[in-house]
Amino acid sequence: MCLALGIDDPEQWLHEATSRKLAIWEAYYKVEPWGSEWERSAMVTASVTNTVAACHGVKKKDMSDLQDYMPADWVGRKAKKTKCRQSIQGFRDFVQQRFKR
Repeated sequence: MCLALGIDDPEQWLHEATSRKLAIWEAYYKVEPWGSEWERSAMVTASVTNTVAACHGVKKKDMSDLQDYMPADWVGRKAKKTKCRQSIQGFRDFVQQRFKR
């Protein structure tokens, strides 16, 4: 996350960041993961996997899906609108519990 935000010192940023700011960035990551261009990497991986599977007679219904190669908590394209709101609230709750004083 720090690389995406251009932050030099993660420890300092975590110390200075409000729980609200951290929750927003964590929720955004669930909706749109960064770091290694997840969605594009997942599409390429699924395509290669499915090509190999097709060569071995695997039925289309049993082939890989894009979501098989995304982070486990990725909310997906179809569910983004509703899940984004839920993710943000969930992260707020998580951060508030974690950083209770």
